[in-house]
Amino acid sequence: MSLSRRDLEILTIVSKESKSIKELAKIFEVSERNIRYYIDNLNFYLNYSLKKKVVIANGEAQTEIGEKELVEFHHNIDQNNYMFSKMEREEFILVSLLFKETKFTLKEIEDYLKVSITTLKKDLKNINDYLKKFALYLINENGSLRIEGNEKKLRHVKMIFALKYLYLDNEKLKVVDKLFFSDRDIIEIVKKYFFKRDLEKIFKGLKEVEKNIGIEFEKEFQNIIFLYTVITFERIEKGIILEKKNNAKFLRETNQYKVILKSMFENDEEKFQYEALHLTEYFLSGYNSESFYENRFSIEIFTYKLLKKIEEDLKVDLTLDKVLMEDIIEYLTAAVYRVKNNFTLNQNLELDEDLVFIRECVEKNVNLLSEFLLEPLREEEILKITSLIGMSLNKKKKLVISLREVLKVVGKYSEKAELDVIGEELLNLYPTMINDDRFLDLDLGLLDILSEERIKFLSASNVEGAVELACDMLEDDGYVTSNYKKGVLDLVRSESFEYFQNEKLMICYGKRVEDSKKLGVQILFLEKELNLNEKGISGIILISNVDREKHIKVITQLRELLEKKEFFNSLNELKNEKLVMERLENELRKKS
Repeated sequence: MSLSRRDLEILTIVSKESKSIKELAKIFEVSERNIRYYIDNLNFYLNYSLKKKVVIANGEAQTEIGEKELVEFHHNIDQNNYMFSKMEREEFILVSLLFKETKFTLKEIEDYLKVSITTLKKDLKNINDYLKKFALYLINENGSLRIEGNEKKLRHVKMIFALKYLYLDNEKLKVVDKLFFSDRDIIEIVKKYFFKRDLEKIFKGLKEVEKNIGIEFEKEFQNIIFLYTVITFERIEKGIILEKKNNAKFLRETNQYKVILKSMFENDEEKFQYEALHLTEYFLSGYNSESFYENRFSIEIFTYKLLKKIEEDLKVDLTLDKVLMEDIIEYLTAAVYRVKNNFTLNQNLELDEDLVFIRECVEKNVNLLSEFLLEPLREEEILKITSLIGMSLNKKKKLVISLREVLKVVGKYSEKAELDVIGEELLNLYPTMINDDRFLDLDLGLLDILSEERIKFLSASNVEGAVELACDMLEDDGYVTSNYKKGVLDLVRSESFEYFQNEKLMICYGKRVEDSKKLGVQILFLEKELNLNEKGISGIILISNVDREKHIKVITQLRELLEKKEFFNSLNELKNEKLVMERLENELRKKS
């Protein structure tokens, strides 16, 4: 009988350590008699190739075959003596379709796999079912096969399979060490596809992007973005160039887009703007950027609400942990784009036993709050959030000195003490002893920063003009610098703001935290509805955000108000700043 994948898997296991027939039967979910048949068949070929075999003694399978001999045995397997499994057949066909750059025919598959046309048709149906998940499909044209469909998804599937066989190591592309016979020809197909490209030029371009963006990507992400970029340029070589991007306006305004267009596409915006935009989104999924504002509103509210719910489950304070809040927001800002593009960083986080309950809390509450995120979080994101919460709780256990109380004492006996400076110096001196709880007083809500003066009814001829007026009001009252207006207008032009269609309301932050002096809000109600790129706008809310977390309670309360049907429209109808303030006070105090 021919060798099979299962025979070779049994040999691999037993060569590392002896296993009972009972254990092997459990691993492979077959009877003990079947395991003995597999070993008998295996021994026929082992005896011929190595003059050795797997011995069964006292119900235990064992062998003296070492790693070197195991590799030799695999290398010497004759394809005529091998029967491909269903999984191996489908992998070979898929990889060939994805990476072979010559015609791939049914006859070629039949000859290689030595299967009947009936079996082959079943395999092709399974492959087509898999491809449908990515909006792709098989085409059979006179016995010649190819994949067609969504170009973006096709590149993504190529990347998924490339990651199984290739990786970057010390700036060189290397092949994953695969033992099994059936992987041999697959690896050659993938190698031929990649190593015929100008890998050095592509790697140089990526390093230039890193340098000009000012970040060094993690190893896992370097693997992903390098392989994906090679695939991108292979498709471009074939004349297949992307011609649209659904969030192009936002991406085009980022510094990353300009860097990628220059470093990877020689500034040829006319021809390659959508290729550069698409790569920009991939790059942004690898790290968090100060200028990366898309999805920010929903991510911040999600994080705040998630930590609030987990606080209730664990009976601990989490929302007041500035570092934890920042870490989760920063992680999710990029992770949402990894989810959107369906890839992971393969971090394989392992949780300690004491984090299992926290993980359960995180997963439960992530599901409850799924409406706040555009993309559903996966196991990778749940484990990372759990790990960050665990780190926060462990840190608190070790901290014994309250910085808040220390600074109260300092302030009591010194009128002009610069408490923030003193606090930072103490933290630097005793980082493992001090609990930075200064921000307990800074859990500011909307009523803490809103007054009648921050609400205006006005007339404007266009949205940009209204935004400029609102920025001037914040600047005149000492909330922001003159640069704040320029940053907000950049975001408005790229449509990087939150828009609520039912209320015809836009909410926008400052573009850079350094342009804000203190946390503030400006609410404008427009006397007549204005139009911005087919979006009707009757109200504008600007937020002067001084860091990444102080404003989060404010925007969470705004979101809760927006959940009340037509609430902001009803405020607009009041046509009076004092009445609006009274209505907001009544509504927010009901919730507190």
